[in-house]
Amino acid sequence: REPKREVGVYVLQEDPAQELADAADYVFGRVQEEEAAQTALETALGKAPAYAEYATVFALVDALREGACGAVLLEEAYQMSVGDARGYEWTQTDMRKLGVLELSVEEEEPMEVPADTPDRFLLYLSGSDTFGDISTRSRSDVNILAAVDVPAREVLLVATPRDYYVSFSRTDGAKDKLAHTGIYGVAASVDALETLYQVDIDYYLRVNFTGFVEIIDALGGVNVYSDRKFTVENIRTYEEGYNQLTGIEALAFARERMSFPEGDFQRAKNQMEVIRAVVEKAASPALVWNFSQVLEALEGTFETNLPEE
Repeated sequence: REPKREVGVYVLQEDPAQELADAADYVFGRVQEEEAAQTALETALGKAPAYAEYATVFALVDALREGACGAVLLEEAYQMSVGDARGYEWTQTDMRKLGVLELSVEEEEPMEVPADTPDRFLLYLSGSDTFGDISTRSRSDVNILAAVDVPAREVLLVATPRDYYVSFSRTDGAKDKLAHTGIYGVAASVDALETLYQVDIDYYLRVNFTGFVEIIDALGGVNVYSDRKFTVENIRTYEEGYNQLTGIEALAFARERMSFPEGDFQRAKNQMEVIRAVVEKAASPALVWNFSQVLEALEGTFETNLPEE
């Protein structure tokens, strides 16, 4: 599938505009280098509106709040990040989306795949923070390296927090959050981690919320260990010890961080525990005998450069 990204058109919550056409005469704010979104907007409106350009997304939403522009073009992935920043929590409640512009993006250069399965290799596991089509680029909120030792039958996992400030080639070395590398594609995330750890990554597997849930459910659920009791509202209470989880329950378990004093560090431990449970379930005799059918059923739920065999 052709990769794509989504740029939202936002107004303030109390703005009278209810659809994109209602804002045709507004001044639209945009960040630098959003010419593609500008072109898509003009196509959607059938005219070229007035624009105001801002250096950062924070300056952009500040301008919207202050009335310097009537609407803003904002990458969906960055909209979520802005709301995470101290002092900008209001963007989650006081901004309203009028529409979404879907933009095609360039295909990534494929990663070079080893000719034969190496005895030892690194697999990058990327978790995208969206529901829907896996081809939609978004933040990579989960960034886990699996060091696989085939002869020893051992897998060691290393998680890197999403908010680590990293360098990568796509931005000419300018630093950004590790999560934001996912907006540029999985190759940018791989590049950032290779630079950070001075390693070569052989394979990747990228999944979003929808694919995660579908994979867990296709496996018949997983038995996940929790080192403490906690509750995710409207989902379930997780007991200390083993918990048999459905896809949506496993997703809530892997996403929760506010319940823990350790925050993102505990969340990473829980994410790695889900991976352990998936590997254990996938290696069970019942699934091993039908693995090709399971893979066939999961087609389209994830992206990977791992050879099928």
